[in-house]
Amino acid sequence: MSNDATENAEGDPELIFIVIISIVLALILSISLIIYETPNENFSTLAILPDTYNNFPEENVSPYLMKVQSFEKGPTGYSAVVFINGIPRDQTTFVLNPGEVYEEKKILDISDIQFPAKVLIELQTPAKKYSAYYWLKQNR
Repeated sequence: MSNDATENAEGDPELIFIVIISIVLALILSISLIIYETPNENFSTLAILPDTYNNFPEENVSPYLMKVQSFEKGPTGYSAVVFINGIPRDQTTFVLNPGEVYEEKKILDISDIQFPAKVLIELQTPAKKYSAYYWLKQNR
């Protein structure tokens, strides 16, 4: 029995050492997870506001309102190109700071297009490309 007591006494320092090392590693891991900031994803939104255009235009124009909102980390340059049936018809460039909103009302001349026609807006940032579209039809 004295041998068992001696072995337990010798095993205790190793166990204490392992427990201390485990606690230190757990603290280091916890602190690093708290300090480490997960990167925010940079993105923007592009919308053609639905109440601003008509799928069945009555005249030779198609008005619409484009809205862009920036959720980027810093000032971001944008380039928007408007296509009708794949043909570029208009272009706009602007810069937004984080959280800013850009709205622009446009009136497209559609006197020379064939129906049905797809009006496509492609928005380009330095990192990503976004798009939105609507259709123009001749008759209801």
